[in-house]
Amino acid sequence: MRLRAADRSGGRYRTWGIIPTSMDYSFSCILAWFIVDIVASLLGWWVARAMGLRRRLLPIVGLLSCVTACAGLIYFSSSWQPAVAIVKITDPAASSASNGYRLRVKGTVSPTTARVALVVRSEKAIEWWVQQPVSVNGHEPPGAWTIDAFLGSPFQGSSENFQVIALASPNPWLLDLLSGRSLMAGQRTKKVPNWSQSDPIVVWRKE
Repeated sequence: MRLRAADRSGGRYRTWGIIPTSMDYSFSCILAWFIVDIVASLLGWWVARAMGLRRRLLPIVGLLSCVTACAGLIYFSSSWQPAVAIVKITDPAASSASNGYRLRVKGTVSPTTARVALVVRSEKAIEWWVQQPVSVNGHEPPGAWTIDAFLGSPFQGSSENFQVIALASPNPWLLDLLSGRSLMAGQRTKKVPNWSQSDPIVVWRKE
């Protein structure tokens, strides 16, 4: 699925692709894995000691526990199938224009407990910017959300097209983190985690 977006500065058309997805072993994910491995190692060492295992074998048991935990996390991150959400951008329309670098984006998500993130990319950039956390109010209508997104900065991005896509994950935050599917505000990435995606919209920033 591809989207054709008008390049209004020259009357031509660009081709935008849906965001490729991948597991993102970010610093926060690696840190979480490290903590889990340390806990597993200490737990294995403690259980072996409680069972009366010889002292010289305790480090080996701890190391094996650490390796087993790491292997389990790798298998989990590569094989776990996350739950699916339905996320939509209701405003602005698919082809819109903005007078400045701030853009009010509204949409809906189901289930209403899902976490929503917004990513933005300029036509001249290869990385996506993860915006500030999206607030899902759960009222009028259920699952409605609103965010003020950034189309570049006050000094960069004028007279450019920006692609905006909403992402949603109904999975617990910890599972997304341990599986390499976490997102953080301010993050810049060429690919995004395997979250559910809305249809993309393209916004022309006039100034």
